[in-house]
Amino acid sequence: MTVVMIGKQLGHYRVVAALGKGGMGEVWIAEDTRLHRKVALKTLPEAMAADPARRARFEREAQAIAALNHPNIVTIHSVEESEGTAFITMELIEGNKLTELIPADGLALEPFLEIALPLAEALAAAHQQGITHRDVKPDNVMLTHDGHLKVLDFGLAKLAAPSPATALDTATRTAVTAEGKILGTVSYMSPEQAEGKPVDARSDVFSLGVVLYQLATGQTPFVGDTPISTITSIIRDTPQPIGDLKPALPRHLGRIVSRCLNKDPELRYQAAKELRNDLLQLKTETTTELAAAPARRPPGRRLLAGAVLGGIVAVVALAVLLWPRSGVAPTASGTAIEPSIAVLPFTSVGSDAESVEFSSGIHNDLLIRLSKVGALKVISRTSVMEYRDTTKNLRQIADELGVANVLEGSVQRAGNRVRLNAQLVNARNDESLWAESYDRELTTGNIFDIQEDVAGQIVAALRARLTAEEQRQLENRPTENLEAYETYLRGLDYASRSEAQSDQSIAMQMMERAVALDPEFAEAWAYLGTLHTQAYWQHWDRSPERLERAWNAIEAAERLSPGLGETRIARGYYHYWGFLEYERALEEFAAAAQALPNNSQVVSGIGFVKRRQGKMDEALAMFRRAAELNPRDLVSVEAVAFTLMLVREYDEADRQLVRLLELNPANSNAYAARANIRLLASGDVPAAREIVRKGLELNLTEKDLTDIMFRLAIIRHDVAAARERLNSYPGEAPIDDQYSYYPRAMIEALLHRLAGDTRAARERYEAARVVLEARAREWPDDERIPSALGLVLARLGRKQEAVRHGLRGVEMLPYEKEALRGARRVLELAEIYAVVGEPDLAIDRLEFLLDRPGFVSRPYLRVDPTWDPIREHPRFVRLVGE
Repeated sequence: MTVVMIGKQLGHYRVVAALGKGGMGEVWIAEDTRLHRKVALKTLPEAMAADPARRARFEREAQAIAALNHPNIVTIHSVEESEGTAFITMELIEGNKLTELIPADGLALEPFLEIALPLAEALAAAHQQGITHRDVKPDNVMLTHDGHLKVLDFGLAKLAAPSPATALDTATRTAVTAEGKILGTVSYMSPEQAEGKPVDARSDVFSLGVVLYQLATGQTPFVGDTPISTITSIIRDTPQPIGDLKPALPRHLGRIVSRCLNKDPELRYQAAKELRNDLLQLKTETTTELAAAPARRPPGRRLLAGAVLGGIVAVVALAVLLWPRSGVAPTASGTAIEPSIAVLPFTSVGSDAESVEFSSGIHNDLLIRLSKVGALKVISRTSVMEYRDTTKNLRQIADELGVANVLEGSVQRAGNRVRLNAQLVNARNDESLWAESYDRELTTGNIFDIQEDVAGQIVAALRARLTAEEQRQLENRPTENLEAYETYLRGLDYASRSEAQSDQSIAMQMMERAVALDPEFAEAWAYLGTLHTQAYWQHWDRSPERLERAWNAIEAAERLSPGLGETRIARGYYHYWGFLEYERALEEFAAAAQALPNNSQVVSGIGFVKRRQGKMDEALAMFRRAAELNPRDLVSVEAVAFTLMLVREYDEADRQLVRLLELNPANSNAYAARANIRLLASGDVPAAREIVRKGLELNLTEKDLTDIMFRLAIIRHDVAAARERLNSYPGEAPIDDQYSYYPRAMIEALLHRLAGDTRAARERYEAARVVLEARAREWPDDERIPSALGLVLARLGRKQEAVRHGLRGVEMLPYEKEALRGARRVLELAEIYAVVGEPDLAIDRLEFLLDRPGFVSRPYLRVDPTWDPIREHPRFVRLVGE
C-alpha cells in the first residue's frame, strides 16, 4: 500500500511520504498543491472502507476533531473523498511523541507542569464539547520542535450525544472490536473502560492520571505481563504513591494524581477542567522553587517554552513577583505578624484643592517607597483609593484587600509647616503596632525625613527584612526642589485617576513642569517617558517625534540615576508600546520587578506583553498576581476577564465580569463584554441584547454601549438602529483604535449595502478609498491602513489590489509578532478573500484563527453577516457546525 500511495494524487493533495499506521487508518505526509503547504493526510484503508461500521468510526473521528477548537489539539482541515479513497487532512505536526521525552526517572516539577497543563487544557476543551477521547496516552501527544504541545488521534472519541446502537457500539461496550482488539491502549485504560462499561469524561481523567504518573516517575502505575494481567492491575491494584518514588515533588501533586486514578469515577475529577485548575494552582504555589532550582530537562529536548520571562534575570524576577521573600513573623509575645499592608488614603486636613492634592501625593509617594520592599505585600494605590471616604471598619477593609495590616493617617499643610499623623494597625485584632505624629517645616528634606521614618517604622513593625538596595531606596531623595516635588506629586495623582486622555495629558504637563523646575529629577523624567510612550500607543499622537521625546526623557532618567526601577518600567513600555519588541520589554520589566516587587504596573506590563505574544497562561498568571496587589483595580480584573475570553473560557470570563460589576456597577465595558460573550459562546443575539437592556436600565447611556449596540444592529440587519448608533460616533473615523482604522464613509457604505442600495454603497466606498489612500501616504508604517484599504477595494471589485493590500497589512504586523493586532490583520484578509470570491483562502484564515486564542468563534461566525459571501460554502458550513 505504501508504494502505491506515495506519489498518488488525491484531489489537490499529492502524497509524498508515509507517516504512520494504526487501526483507524494510515497517515501520510502530503503536499497541498493549491495552498503550497504540507499536511497530514489520513486515509481509510480499502478493506475498512467496505465495512460501514469502520467507515462510520473514521468519519466520527473527523467529526470529533472538527468540533474542537484549541491550540493544543490537532487541527482538521477537511474531510474529503477522491477516486473512492476517503481521507481527512490535518495540520502536519513535526516534532516528537511524548513517549520519547520522558526520562527513566520522570520529570522535575517545572517541565512536568509545562506538559501537564496544556494537556489537561486540551482535554478540558474536548470535554466542554461533549467529546471523550478514550485513548489518552503519550503516543497520542506530540511536542513540536518549538515546544508546542498537540493532542492527536481522536479516532476513538465518542460524542456525548446519543446515537442509534450499532454492532460497533456493542463491541465497544464489551471492550473488543470486530478484530478482537481492545479499544484504547491497555496500560492507560480506566477501570470502566477495561471492563467494557460506558465511559465519559471521567475515563479520560483516569487515563490522563496514568500519563501524569508516568511523567512524574518514569513508569506507569499499572503493570502486567499480558494485557489481561495489566487490566487486572488497573481494576484491583493501588499504585505506589508518587511521593515514595519522587520525594522531591510536592505532596499535593501526588494527591492530584491519586484523585485522577480513583477506581470510582464519582470520586475523580469530574472533568479535565477541574484537574487543570488544581494543576494551575500548584504551579502558582510552587513558583519560587521552580525559579530558584531550574528543572532538569532531557538532553537536547525543549519540552515547552520554559523561560517565563527569558534569561536568568527574568526568572529571578518572576520569583519576586509571585512569592514574598519572608513569611509570617512572630512578635516578642509570639503573636504572628503577616507582612502585608494596605496604606489607606491620608485624610487631608484642609478642603482646598492644593491641600487635597498634596495629601494625595504624599500618600502616593509613600506607597511607591514601600512597594520597593520585596518582603512586604503592599496593595497598590488604585485599590486603596476606594476607601478614601469609607464607613467600613479596618477589619472589613483588610479582608476585602487580602492583608493583615492597615496604615491610616492624616496630612495638614498649614503655611510653611506640614503635619502628619500615622498609625499602623493589625486589622485582625485591632492591635496598634506603631503610631507617630510629625510636625515639621515644609521643606523637601523634612518631607523625605518623614516618609523615610514612616516607611522604616512600618518595615520594622512588620519584621520585614531589607536588602541593602531596598534600604537605599527607602532613603532615596529624588529632588531638593520643593515646587518640583509637589508638581510631581500632582502629576502622579492625575495619572492614577483614570486612563482618559484628559487626565493623562495633565499628568504629562505636571511632569514636564517638574523636570523644568529640577532638570536632575530622575523619577519625573522616567514617568514623563512613560506618558509620552503611552500617547503614542493610544494613538493620541503616532508621530516619530513623540517616541523621540519619550526616549530622550528615559535617557535623562537613566543618566541621572542608573538602574532606577521607574526607568526600567519606562524602558519596558517604550520597547513594548513603541516597537513591539517584546523580549527587550520583558528584560526591562524583569529588572523593574526586582527593584519594585510590589508594583502592579510591572506585573501587568509583563502580563500584557505575554498576551500580545499569545502566551495566555503566563499572561493570566501575571494578571492574577496584579489583582492580588491591586484587588479593587478594574484594569486588573478586566485583564483577567478579557484574557479568559481570548482562550474561550467564556463561563469563567463572565464570572470575572460579574465581579467587575460588583466593584463598579456602572462599568460599561463589563456589560459590553458580557454581551460579546453571549455572541462568542453561543451566537445568542437575544441574550446579548438582554444584557445591554439591563445595562441601560442601570443608568448606562446608549453612548456608553454604542459599540456593542452597533454590532448587534448589524447582526440583525437593522440598518436604522445601526445608523442611529453611527451618528453617536464623533469625527470622521468612527473606528480609530489600536486594532483598526475605518473612516466614516466606510461604515456608511456598509449600511447602504445592508439596505440593498448598491449604488450609494459604492459611492461611499469610493469616498473611503480616497481617505485611506491619503492616510497611507501620511502614515506609511501604520499596518491598519492597508488592511482597511484592502476591504474597501474588495467591495469595489478590485480583486488584485484588494488582496495585495490585505497581504501587506498581514506582512507589516504578522500574527507571530503580535497575537492580538496581528489576528485582526488575518481576519480582515479573510474577509477580503471572502468578498473577492476566494472562499477556500478565506476559510483557511478562519481556521488559522480558530486554532489560536482570539475573539473569533464558530458561534459568532454563524451570525456575523460579514461571512454571507461564503456562508453556503461546504467548508464554511462544516467549519461553523451548521
